[in-house]
Amino acid sequence: SADATLNSIASSTIGHVGGVLADLGVLGNCVGGAAMYLIIASTSMEMLQSPQVSLPRQAYVIFSVALVFPLCLLRRVHGLRFTSILGMLAMAFICLLVFVFAVPWSEGIGF
Repeated sequence: SADATLNSIASSTIGHVGGVLADLGVLGNCVGGAAMYLIIASTSMEMLQSPQVSLPRQAYVIFSVALVFPLCLLRRVHGLRFTSILGMLAMAFICLLVFVFAVPWSEGIGF
């Protein structure tokens, strides 16, 4: 039996054009997601920089791309399991910060 991928499902229902359209849709989704992450990262880095350091947003985008690009060239994603764990821990930390600063603590309890 064939693998159940978006390309194979679209190819079997619509034909070769459907497979190409499915691949283009996945490509557009991935490029859009990557662009969104780069915009958020560069905006966050601009807000964190000190007034003495005035790097433009493009410098942060180039730094982020240079950091992530070698990871995109890996043949197997098994090596990224540790970075995935770090990403999940970072998201948990952000959720904790949102909770701590969003809850209206009473006068002697809060941070």
